[in-house]
Amino acid sequence: MASICISLGANTTKSSVLETQTALPEADDHTEYSEPSPPIHSLPPEILSEIFLLAIKDSDPYNILDPLADGPRLLEKVCLRWQDIVWGCAALWSTFKVDEARRPKAIGPKLLLDALQRTGQSELSFTIHLSNTPAQSLWRA
Repeated sequence: MASICISLGANTTKSSVLETQTALPEADDHTEYSEPSPPIHSLPPEILSEIFLLAIKDSDPYNILDPLADGPRLLEKVCLRWQDIVWGCAALWSTFKVDEARRPKAIGPKLLLDALQRTGQSELSFTIHLSNTPAQSLWRA
């Protein structure tokens, strides 16, 4: 039941308050009011996947070790629906670079493993940039 606030003036009678209450439409307590959904949310996941692929097609490969990189890492941060679509589209993850100089030490190997798992059976295209750091220290987490 909806609650109604009525300001009672000097000339207000009990019957006029009751008339006002009965004239108001009943509100359903379970009714939720929200903003209309953006039109892009009505697109099926397959169409959004194609749009995402076209959006990153001509950009530089994303750095697989950078959690703030462009490409799929940026798209997955928009909303949960986009995250699900991006994680399920192996082709989005299949072109990347490995630039160890820009990786956060503690999460580099995990980011690499996560992204490689998301590539599924897609053909991979990648480049690797290594510094002069000894190999043993590169992947120590």
